Amino acid sequence: MSDEVIDLLAPFESAPVVASEPELHTLRCSRAELAAFLGLTTRRINQLVEDGVLPQAPRGRSAYNLREAVLAYGTYLSERSRGRLGDGDPLKAERLRQAKEAADKLALQNARARGELVEAAAVEREWGDMLRGVRAAMLSIPSRVASRLGTLTPADVAAIDREIRDVLSDTAEGR
Repeated sequence: MSDEVIDLLAPFESAPVVASEPELHTLRCSRAELAAFLGLTTRRINQLVEDGVLPQAPRGRSAYNLREAVLAYGTYLSERSRGRLGDGDPLKAERLRQAKEAADKLALQNARARGELVEAAAVEREWGDMLRGVRAAMLSIPSRVASRLGTLTPADVAAIDREIRDVLSDTAEGR
C-alpha cells in the first residue's frame, strides 16, 4: 500500500472491533450507560420505559438490552418526527391546538395589516358594482347602435336587445 493510504487508514487501526450479530443481542447496559449512549438523562430513560417506548430488560431494573433499546428509541424518534405519535396527554394536545390557532390568528392579522387580505363582503360589493355597470353598458348597446346606423328597423333593434338580454341571463345562471 502507498504511504498515503496507510496514513488515511491509521486512525482506524485502533478503532474497536464491531460486535458480531449474535453479540449485539446480548449486550446489556445500565440505565446511566443507556442514557449516556442516547444523550438523555436517566430520568428521561425512566419516562420512556414507563411510556412503553423503551423495553425493560428481564434481568432487573438496571439491565437494558442495548440493541433493543436503541432500535425502539430510533423508531420512537422517527414516528414522533412524522407526527404519528401523540404523547397521550389531552392537556398537551389541547395546548398545542390552541397555540396553533393563536399562531394562525396572528398570521391572518398580520396579512390583513399588510393589505394582503380583504374582507369578503368588500370584494362582493366591488364585484357587484362592476357587474351592474357592465350590465347597464350592455343593455344600452341596442339603442346606441340604432342611433349610429339609422337603417335598423325597430324589429332589428328588438332582436339585438333580445340577444344581449339572453346572453346576460345565461351568464347570470352560469350557462
